[in-house]
Amino acid sequence: MKDKLSILIPSLKSNFYYFPQYYFNGNKSITEDWQLISLILMIISKPKFGTLLSLSVFIAASLAIATYGLIVLLDGQAIWWAYTLTMLFYPIALGLMIKITWGYKIISLGSQKLEIRFPFRMKKKKYHLKQLVRWEESIVKTGSVPFKELTLRFDDGLKMKLSYHENSNYDKILNYLSRNIAKSRRQP
Repeated sequence: MKDKLSILIPSLKSNFYYFPQYYFNGNKSITEDWQLISLILMIISKPKFGTLLSLSVFIAASLAIATYGLIVLLDGQAIWWAYTLTMLFYPIALGLMIKITWGYKIISLGSQKLEIRFPFRMKKKKYHLKQLVRWEESIVKTGSVPFKELTLRFDDGLKMKLSYHENSNYDKILNYLSRNIAKSRRQP
């Protein structure tokens, strides 16, 4: 059955990392197989690799510059620019590093359910689409490419934002929400 699904669904192999404990071996009931199929067909959105790479390079460069300033200070040379480098770049690098790791989220959407996982917080939230109170898409026209951002508000007060440039499968999530819960969309 796995081979038949691989032919029908080209992205099946790339989604097996999300559910490695499940495979189609023919020993399961039909209900379990269909539950697995619905899990595999979920839309998974996470931060894009390019965004994380560019921010990581900036953090590494900031830490290197701040460390150089600290080494100059520890050598006994109290130069004003060494103080400036250290006091400016350490807080920027550490603050950005904390923001990235704390805000890293993986969103799974499908079968009228939405799951948000925060791996670094070791936290997982599951919602039914009926719990989504309001969602809206904001488009800001910039110089070359418009900036698109999707805001989701849930009944427990959680407000989550996804952007086109930072998250994968943004268009698929927007289409899914437009098809399934268009009535809770807030028009700008």
